[in-house]
Amino acid sequence: GLTRFRDRNLYCLDESRIDVLNPEYWYFVGFFAADGNVHLTNSGSEIIQFTQKDKEPLEDIKAILNYSGDIKKYAKSGGVYFLGITNKKLVQSLKDIFGEVYNKTPTLKFPNIPNIDCLSMFLRGFWDGDGCFTTSGKYRHYIAEAYCESMEFISKLSEVLMENDIKMNIYADNKHFSINSKEDVSKFVDLLYRYDVPYGLPRKRALAMLHNYYTTHNR
Repeated sequence: GLTRFRDRNLYCLDESRIDVLNPEYWYFVGFFAADGNVHLTNSGSEIIQFTQKDKEPLEDIKAILNYSGDIKKYAKSGGVYFLGITNKKLVQSLKDIFGEVYNKTPTLKFPNIPNIDCLSMFLRGFWDGDGCFTTSGKYRHYIAEAYCESMEFISKLSEVLMENDIKMNIYADNKHFSINSKEDVSKFVDLLYRYDVPYGLPRKRALAMLHNYYTTHNR
């Protein structure tokens, strides 16, 4: 008779943090766009799930939402970390932003973002999930690149970056896009970390800052 209580959400979050005008909330939204999913259980509950090798972004999400649930580690799966959140208001917010949340990978839409600070945090969350900085070798600067299966998302992202004077290259055959020139990458890094809060994957931030250091000192 107690099985009916298994799906009860034993944890809480601060629903006032679910605010599309709050730049920090957009870090969660961006990270969900890249690496999150909504799982529908047999009982009808909707669970927002993240499975990651890096624990820091999940800790940031917990802090942003003031969520009391635990981050679990699964050693048998290569030491990955898992965070699951059950909250109807949070799921509805994601539906309002993206529309499709169950099978969003090929149909992901670039959201309407209210201001530049929210854009900064959305891109930071997305880049922490799906983006990377790779060295260009002897030129001692980094290329910013990512993969996304939704060409609708990529095309809109390109437009948004162009509005911020950043050129992005799109490779439609494998859903890969990149920012190549050191000047454009520097502008992208400035946009990514424009909103000055500590949230974000430390190793990616370090590479971004290193790029800007190289760019500044090798002109």
